[in-house]
Amino acid sequence: MLFIALFLFQIFQTLFEIPENENNKVIAFSSVFPNEREKISIFLFDKNKNVLSFVDSNREVVVAESVSFHDWSWAYGKNGEIYILYRVVQPSPAGRYKEVYLLDKNIFNRGEIKADYVRNIKNTHYERFYWVFHTWYQLLIVRDTDSLKIKGIFGSPQRGFKEKGLYIFLDYYQDLNENIYCLCSYFISDRDSLIYDKKIKFAEEILDAGVYNMNLIVLLKGQPNKLKLKFVDENSMIEFGEDDDYGEFEIEDSSLFLIVRNYDNNKTKIYKIEIYQKNIIFVGEIDGTWYYGGVTSKGLIVWSEKRVALVKLPSTKVENNGSEGSEGNKNIVYPTVVRDYLNINENVEIEIYNLIGQKINLRRAGSLVDCRTLPSGMYFIVLKNDKKVLKYIKFIKIK
Repeated sequence: MLFIALFLFQIFQTLFEIPENENNKVIAFSSVFPNEREKISIFLFDKNKNVLSFVDSNREVVVAESVSFHDWSWAYGKNGEIYILYRVVQPSPAGRYKEVYLLDKNIFNRGEIKADYVRNIKNTHYERFYWVFHTWYQLLIVRDTDSLKIKGIFGSPQRGFKEKGLYIFLDYYQDLNENIYCLCSYFISDRDSLIYDKKIKFAEEILDAGVYNMNLIVLLKGQPNKLKLKFVDENSMIEFGEDDDYGEFEIEDSSLFLIVRNYDNNKTKIYKIEIYQKNIIFVGEIDGTWYYGGVTSKGLIVWSEKRVALVKLPSTKVENNGSEGSEGNKNIVYPTVVRDYLNINENVEIEIYNLIGQKINLRRAGSLVDCRTLPSGMYFIVLKNDKKVLKYIKFIKIK
């Protein structure tokens, strides 16, 4: 049975606030620098002047002008840079994007990129990349020193991740013809090839989707007036909340933070979910509409249009609900993204199947399974003991 722990806010501390007389300014985003848990970035947008600025020691530094507020993206670089890619507002030519980056309080121009539009990366691992769409659904992944051009993405992904050397893009939408909701996932190797794509159908509305340790996680709007967090590959579900309109999640280490908003009563709820244990902790409720900003050593950073705040997270450990997928299941088969050999660290029988159910025969020598001749794609390993099925584990073969 799922165990839910309830906490009240012990600390809700305002870190930054836009003065009341500056109604033209809003916070564009706030986030925590990777590997520097005490350093918080805050960006402001002037709606009257279309100017994007960075807050440094309560001093505003203009980053870019003529910025389209609804068509821009940001990412962290490996050396502490912050990259900004934005569409220049009209009357400039359509599809004109500029890129700048901040480093050591200095602003550098990176040039221009032509594209139909750019999606915000929402990348939990902080490696700099954007997805940029051109005509005929060509995807351009812009990185520090090069770019990848991928064809075959027939959609408009809302999420981007990098896991075990793969770029993973998620696109979710409503199919009005069938009155269902669809989640499409695209797995792209860093060697410039689309190796796998998949569509999953849901009866409930998809609010958000993500990837953790190569497993799909989907936030659904259930009935009546509850939210559902579904771990797709393990076929397990957590149901929570009441009268909530919208939610999104972010993954930090082995925890998942849910920011759930109710627009009728203008409240925001915060949940912390321990992924392996499938425990959900209701941290508390805040007045107003807030967004996720990251985790520092002192707590969770959240931001609204006018304020950035710190919320202290509970450190109390809660008990396990007894479901599959806990810490004990890790590293039975590794790596889960393989080029040459799989390691099986249990003395069990195995069977390998492709996505259409065909059994694949591979040579096994002790704990090693030879995958060198296996075509690229996704596969499932069935672990057995005395002909009894123990587990199903997914892995991906890349070139």
